Amino acid sequence: MQMKFNVASMSCAACSARVEKAARSCRGVDDVAVNLLKGTMLITGSNTDLDQQEVCRVVTDAGYPTQFQGARESSAQSFSLTNYKPSTSAYDQAGAGDASSNAACCGAVNTAGLSCSTGVQESAALPQTGTQNARNASSASNSSSADAARQLHQQRTHLIISALFSIPLLYICLSHLFFLPLPPAFYDPAFVGIICFAQFLCALPVVILNWHFFERGWKACLHKSPTMDTLVALGAGSALIYGLYTLFAVLWYLGSQHIDLALHRSHAIYFESAAMILTLVSLGKYFEARAKAKTTSALNSLIALAPTYATRILDDGTQQKCAVDQLQVGQTIAVFPGETIALDGVIVQGFATCDESALTGESLPVDKKQDDEVLAGSMCVSGFAHMRIQKTSNDTLLARIIELVDDATSTKAPIQHFADTVSKYFVPFVLAVSLITFLVWLVIVRASLDTAFVHAVSVLVISCPCALGLATPTALMVATGRGAKLGILIKNAEILQRAGDIREIVFDKTGTLTTGNPSVCALYHLPSETPRDVFSLIASMEQASNHPLARAIVSYAQEHDIELQQLNDVAVLESSGVQASYQGSVIRLGNKFTLSDSLQRAFDSAFDAVERRCGNGETNTEHAVDAFQDALSASLVAKQSIMDDHRSEILAQIQHESACVDYDICQLEAILVFAECAWSLAHKGQTALFLSDDVSIRCVIALSDTLKPSSVQAVQLLSSNHVHCSMLTGDNETTARVIARELGIATVQAQVSPVEKDAYVKRVSAQQPCAFVGDGINDAAALARADVGIALGAGKNIAIESADAVLMNSSVLDVVTLLSLSHATMRIIKQNLFWALFYNALCIPVAAGVLSGIGFVLNPMVAAAAMSMSSVCVVSNALRLRRFKPARSTSNNTRDTMQRVDVHIEPIALSCVVSTTTSAHKRANHNERSTIMQKTIGIEGMMCGHCVAHVTKALEALDGVTKVEVSLEHKNAQIECSANVSDDTLRGAIVEAGYEVTSLS
Repeated sequence: MQMKFNVASMSCAACSARVEKAARSCRGVDDVAVNLLKGTMLITGSNTDLDQQEVCRVVTDAGYPTQFQGARESSAQSFSLTNYKPSTSAYDQAGAGDASSNAACCGAVNTAGLSCSTGVQESAALPQTGTQNARNASSASNSSSADAARQLHQQRTHLIISALFSIPLLYICLSHLFFLPLPPAFYDPAFVGIICFAQFLCALPVVILNWHFFERGWKACLHKSPTMDTLVALGAGSALIYGLYTLFAVLWYLGSQHIDLALHRSHAIYFESAAMILTLVSLGKYFEARAKAKTTSALNSLIALAPTYATRILDDGTQQKCAVDQLQVGQTIAVFPGETIALDGVIVQGFATCDESALTGESLPVDKKQDDEVLAGSMCVSGFAHMRIQKTSNDTLLARIIELVDDATSTKAPIQHFADTVSKYFVPFVLAVSLITFLVWLVIVRASLDTAFVHAVSVLVISCPCALGLATPTALMVATGRGAKLGILIKNAEILQRAGDIREIVFDKTGTLTTGNPSVCALYHLPSETPRDVFSLIASMEQASNHPLARAIVSYAQEHDIELQQLNDVAVLESSGVQASYQGSVIRLGNKFTLSDSLQRAFDSAFDAVERRCGNGETNTEHAVDAFQDALSASLVAKQSIMDDHRSEILAQIQHESACVDYDICQLEAILVFAECAWSLAHKGQTALFLSDDVSIRCVIALSDTLKPSSVQAVQLLSSNHVHCSMLTGDNETTARVIARELGIATVQAQVSPVEKDAYVKRVSAQQPCAFVGDGINDAAALARADVGIALGAGKNIAIESADAVLMNSSVLDVVTLLSLSHATMRIIKQNLFWALFYNALCIPVAAGVLSGIGFVLNPMVAAAAMSMSSVCVVSNALRLRRFKPARSTSNNTRDTMQRVDVHIEPIALSCVVSTTTSAHKRANHNERSTIMQKTIGIEGMMCGHCVAHVTKALEALDGVTKVEVSLEHKNAQIECSANVSDDTLRGAIVEAGYEVTSLS
């Protein structure tokens, strides 16, 4: 059980320590977190023993009025981002620059068929002041902000009135030192008593307006826990009492006709010191309060994102304005351009472009169409849509973020315990120093009572426990808020300190460093096949599968308008692929284990031959891949195998090792070339799938999981900052090492289970501070084990709940930002602590009079001004974190969206032709397909890449055309086709596409 309270009258670290001590004395309290800046207290305890009334009574009796905010179960803190994924930027999508993509409201409405009516019906049940949706999650913070604003206004009013009385009083008292002009009555000895009494009357309103210093200071003394208020009250009260004593002495001397003695005592009456101490401390407190208000500006700006009202779409289609807290899940509301979206939901009609920068830190707007999720707090930039509500106000992502940030600012970093310990003994120490100073000057130095009094009061007033108490929490609050603005949600203030100590970061691969979305990247097929026919067949086999590789293949076919077929007897092969019936034979698609037994033996033998020739062991493999790929491309163009020098020997060896005596030389050569392709793909980190029948491999299709654009730069930045990076993955060793080589990561663990991930992180953490970055269910244990667990916002909920920080934009570059923010925060905290300690260590001895030998004596008014400004300096220094700049990508595209991959399509080159028809048709079609022609066509009218694609598509659609290469620079097309494709057919296809044929050879 967790309970939250508002605590008033806390002014320094000693106050928060006193509140914490009082709260811990209550039954059932396990832990207490007091936030001096927000004036809140968070108590964790048992459900049965913890009594909120007892806590309020005990803390209030300690001198700090306490009000109960609310309670919740500890488990309710889990942070959920159900189905949340960073959307693709409108400017990252094709056609985003078109007018249709950036339509104004009316245009979007016409397209969507929606009605955007401005005549909105007011709800009859609409309250005068609606409850704010996401603000409900932080209603206490909202109330505290309003109270703080009222208190700030009251402070300002009291300060102005105090200054109106204090400044004339100061002018009168300093006139004899600086020869300031005064009315003649002030120089008449007969009026000295009246002038002194007038000074008392000027000081009295200042004392009354600032009586809270005396009240809180006295209560603190009664509870044996003196605070800064005690020091101020003692300093100002001593000056006031000494002034009253002097006033009576002046009046006594006047009554005794000792005019000279009365004039002498009137010059040290100290009413101005009492008034100016209170006024200057109030001035410092006012500036401090204004600065502290800015520390919570990030949280307040998040709260302000939540609108109060929304426009509901009724069943009859009319629009009704409703308070957000009246809306329910399943209801439909309208999304207007320029409005902030009220609740989380999904678009059911229309189109909208939304600015989600306040939630994710990404500045570019994102397009939202039907069935896309929209988030509360995001701004509809353009378009108009209807959305169905999926979450009410307390459950939105915005409400969760507000709750998370609010909780984080209520916790303490370990470094703050040092300041708390010092503050605990600071005020008693200052009181002792002040008393010792007074006695030393009066007894040992034998100075006058005035001199001893001035030094003692200066020590009381100049000491500042506030600066020490504010040094850490102000920086932590500003940093947590700044992180939220950048899309980095930090669950605990301790994380900000621990993140700065990280020396190794362990990354999960899939979905963290890579997009987690495989894409088609290459296709190698027999010369007798056309690419569209091959893709049509492959996608038709995979269209019923939910496997990520299958979805990638089907998605590619849909993007390129490739028509799918209805196949018979489609079945999934366990752990390997899929098979179907096609043209009277069984075809299979999958890894090498889908190949028939004889074909698999031949392929394994060919693959081993390639490995022996090109790999020569793992050490040389990585260096051989690039050279091998170049050689493979050259061999395809030259119509020969890479190992053509020993082709006959190798093919004979393959036939012998595989015992495939039924395969002719053409079939074996095709298997060898496909094995070369598979070897190259494997060592490039790509997954190879084989389309085959019983006797031949028909094509190899390659898929790969692409790296996020930010991953390489993030690893480089971390390495340059001496942070070691390692990678864990469940993928195979070859793929893992290829990805690691591209990233520049030296330490790789492949084919690891979640248990092995947890063990690895445990082992690393025992050696040095370690962070783990992941997004999946299998990362949850490692995230919890690491010193700092960092989850991606697009990841699974269990991973997010196990993590210490959440990257809303799912960009690995934000890991660098988190570490940089931690370093900047700790640097500010150390600067603040140094200043607070240095200030007190320097000023207290000066106030005590150690420099009086050289004529430097500190006046109590100057001491009060110095004390006030010390706290302002600490808070202002912490506010510099509001200008913290995140790590920036050097590329133009900073979003980690799936990038478009150029698919390499290549027919393999053979010295003879392998037919893909069944054995019943082989002999009938052999002569027709055995002759492959190369032709060059001169084309006029191509202007851009779209023209090239248009011509390529027109030629590839012709039956018998096996290869097409169109050059915009040379204005021609080079094709390979069977002999039965006539020149007239080629000309007709190009002319029909809208271009002119200038030559054909």
